[in-house]
Amino acid sequence: MQRIRTSAKGTIDIGSREDIHAATTESYDVVVTVDIEPIDARPIRAYHWVNMSDGYSGDRGHYTRAMFDQAADVVANALRAGYHVAIHCYVGRSRSVAVAIAAIGRVQHLSFEQARNLVREQRPQSQMKPLLAQHARAYIER
Repeated sequence: MQRIRTSAKGTIDIGSREDIHAATTESYDVVVTVDIEPIDARPIRAYHWVNMSDGYSGDRGHYTRAMFDQAADVVANALRAGYHVAIHCYVGRSRSVAVAIAAIGRVQHLSFEQARNLVREQRPQSQMKPLLAQHARAYIER
């Protein structure tokens, strides 16, 4: 998990499903899953699962802009409150990265490019799907 400190006191760790299982979830105030399956996250204070596929709807999941905004709102509000947040998707390269970029951009009043660059410094393996990048940009700019 790669940690990003924000100007809003909160921190965000971005990772994969495997990363979150290996992490000590007790160290997080909030865990957000943006994946088609939830995780067992009993020891944490708050757990949010957004049943979100990787930017498309199909046999193995569903995706809407409202789902993206819901996840970004949870992360942004947690960061503003000064919480330590972990966000993950299955691989930790697209969904979690896009939502983190959106939330960080909104909370820190950064452009999409600035937020994306900040996240890429800590999570260089990021590879957002184009639709998710588009929704992250729109979330920051609204």
